[in-house]
This record gives sequence, C-alpha cells and structure tokens, in this order.
Amino acid sequence: MPLPHLFLDRMREQGLRATPERIAILGQASRMPGHFEAEELVTALRAAGSRVSRATVYRTLAHLVSLGLLRRHAMPEGGARYERWAGRTPHEHLLCVQCGAMLEFVEDSLARLQDEVCQRYDFRPLTHSLQIRGVCRNCRRDGIGASA
Repeated sequence: MPLPHLFLDRMREQGLRATPERIAILGQASRMPGHFEAEELVTALRAAGSRVSRATVYRTLAHLVSLGLLRRHAMPEGGARYERWAGRTPHEHLLCVQCGAMLEFVEDSLARLQDEVCQRYDFRPLTHSLQIRGVCRNCRRDGIGASA
C-alpha cells in the first residue's frame, strides 16, 4: 500500500484528522531522499510553497513515527534524523560522529541472533534499533578522528 494511503488509514484508526497540512507533510516526507532532519523537511515544504508551521511539522513527524511510517534516529549531537520505514527492508546503521554520514547495512546473522535470543526468552519483538557510532573511512582518510 502506498505511504499516503497507509498514513490515512492509520490516522483514521487512531482517531486523528487528515488535515491538509498533515497530508502535505506526509507527501513531502515520502519524497525526502534517505535520512533527513525535521528542518530539512520544513525547508522542502517552504520551497514547494507550503506555509505549514514548524510546530505542525514536528508534531506530524511524531505521529508518522508512532504510526510506524517513519523511523526516528537520535543523533549524538542532539536532534534526530528520520527515514521512511513502512514497506522497507529492516536494516541497521553506521553513524559517523564526525561528518554525520549515516550508512545502512543488512546483516542476516544479526537477524538470526535476534530471533534466537527472543525465542530463548519467549519474547515477542515489536521493533529494534542498532546504530553503531564511529568514524567513517572518509573522515579517517582526511585525518578527522584518525585516533578513533
């Protein structure tokens, strides 16, 4: 199901109104490439002619996360980045603490380990997050964080 329809269906299930502002935010968020910050979304909305308030953007992002349509990643310097989550293959992240690069990876052995641990403890997982923070190849090559 396309993201906008999924959002509208989930909003209705939660008793939330599908306002024009929320729909504009959803549309722009679904077009954002890769990982993005809330302020980047605000800028993109304004560039597209939308007059949605910053506060509405932040509140709607929280709704999109709670509905499972976006995923929120806390950043070491504060703030957060978001990415489209609905319909994507689960993956993990490598985060460079120098330049902020966020690299995605899929590791089947991690998924198997998660399944084994949950089975061992009779635990039903709903979500998980793995973010490895370090210094990327480019920053090390450029001498930034070389000792890390």
